[in-house]
Amino acid sequence: MSLLRKQAGRNKWSIRFRLPDGKLTSLSLGENKREAQSILTTIESIVSRKKQGLAPLPEDAQWLRSIQGTELHDRLVQRNLAEVGPSKLETPR
Repeated sequence: MSLLRKQAGRNKWSIRFRLPDGKLTSLSLGENKREAQSILTTIESIVSRKKQGLAPLPEDAQWLRSIQGTELHDRLVQRNLAEVGPSKLETPR
């Protein structure tokens, strides 16, 4: 079960969800409720597929690539929901 909620006393949204190993975790996502809901839906899909031993859906993999180098991506890597990738700030040589 996943949950989208507004943080008490703040104009920020957070999500709570279970990782594939069953542990409960949460992420703070910012002020845009629609964006937070979209992120939650994508993370639910990634978690569900990971539990089944499957790779993310193509659109979820594309989303993960699009957020590489961000704090959100780093937090997903810490939770083993994304692979470590190049930073958006790195310049090719």
